[in-house]
Amino acid sequence: MRNINLRYVHETYDEGGLLKKFTIDCPDNFNFGYDIVDDIAINDPDRRALVWQHEDGREKTLTFADMKRMSDKTCNYFSSLGIKKGDFVMLVLKHCYQFWYVCVALHKMGAIPVPATFMLKPHDIEYRINAAEIKAAVVAADEREQGDSGRIFLNYGHTFGHALEHLSAFRLSHGEAVAVGMDIAAFVAEKMGICPPELPAFQRRLLAHFGIAPE
Repeated sequence: MRNINLRYVHETYDEGGLLKKFTIDCPDNFNFGYDIVDDIAINDPDRRALVWQHEDGREKTLTFADMKRMSDKTCNYFSSLGIKKGDFVMLVLKHCYQFWYVCVALHKMGAIPVPATFMLKPHDIEYRINAAEIKAAVVAADEREQGDSGRIFLNYGHTFGHALEHLSAFRLSHGEAVAVGMDIAAFVAEKMGICPPELPAFQRRLLAHFGIAPE
């Protein structure tokens, strides 16, 4: 063990080996993702970082090298979406192991993870988005999802949006693609008779208020 924690803390023990004093001394530029996770990944890549087990029996073990690789990839993806230092990102990942390297990625970027329970209802999510000025949300699928689901609320427009991202070779930003996806979803829902007929026009006016033109 390299005891890299001792770079950032000072410990004093008595004659019997009991801790007497403990102080934290982190520099202003300390970054948990780089200074701890990546440091271990570089110097001890095969060291076990995470053991995860699903309630259905599935298991996964990640090394520190895995955590570095996946958090770096996640950083690149988040950066492509415009997420930057100081942004708040909501995480509704239930018991997914991805939660851990997503958190490390956000720490590396200086963004702030906002964990949220999957039991939130749409009004709960709306309140949190507005109160914390949430920039983005990462939401896991729920195989038992039904009824008044927060994930459905957050994923509105994403099915068409993801298709448009690919069709445009990612020239459309994620936000632009989802805005167009919302427009298409409302149009289809109106034609199917499952939403009020005034919804598509109202939604376009709402998007226009924020400077977004779906066409």
